[in-house]
Amino acid sequence: MGIVDFMIKNPLDNTPWIESFVIHKKFQGSNISKQAYLYFESMLRRQTNTCRLAVYKRNKSAVCFWGKMGYTPYEEKVHEGKVCLLMEKRY
Repeated sequence: MGIVDFMIKNPLDNTPWIESFVIHKKFQGSNISKQAYLYFESMLRRQTNTCRLAVYKRNKSAVCFWGKMGYTPYEEKVHEGKVCLLMEKRY
């Protein structure tokens, strides 16, 4: 159904990062994305109190999803000519 690529300690900021969170298109729009993330978060909370990720600003559905999961933007950066939102959630 999907994959999560995660780094427990990003060497640039010593913070956990979700490198990629991909749910198969067939399952997008269902509750499965939320359930998958919440399961992942339940394991993450045992080890840390924060997590970060980056999402392209123009990817409105991703920005909306992560906002619903409690992530808030803290910085904008340009990556390969595209504006990215750096987002963070503290537990």
